Amino acid sequence: MNDNWVSGIISGMSPTHYLVSLNSEGECKGCGMSSVCSGKTIELEKDSITEYLEVGDKVNLEYKKIIQSSVIVYMLPIVFFFLGIIVSKWLFQIENELFLFLNAIIATGLALGLVHYVNNHFGESKFKINIKPVI
Repeated sequence: MNDNWVSGIISGMSPTHYLVSLNSEGECKGCGMSSVCSGKTIELEKDSITEYLEVGDKVNLEYKKIIQSSVIVYMLPIVFFFLGIIVSKWLFQIENELFLFLNAIIATGLALGLVHYVNNHFGESKFKINIKPVI
């Protein structure tokens, strides 16, 4: 199975959505993110799924762009933190460690604002989850 796949079961349906309960079995147990997604229920739009599914069907979910999402969420704030220190030290000639730290925190806040902006503008429309029935 592909590393980007998570297994689940269709636990409910509405006219426009499927409810998928994610499993914590198999490959999920070895994943560092298993506590985030395993045992949870997610809602997927029926329009984005080409297969006909019923309650109780086993499915595999493929998360696209998981690496890109992780870089944006985790690395961007860290990079901005260090850029805040570097810019403060070399560009503004600040030597006081407290001010360096405060500028790094401000830069991290800017990065988190950027992450929030990216999530609101590109989150739902650009990141897709493919669903395939298990046969």
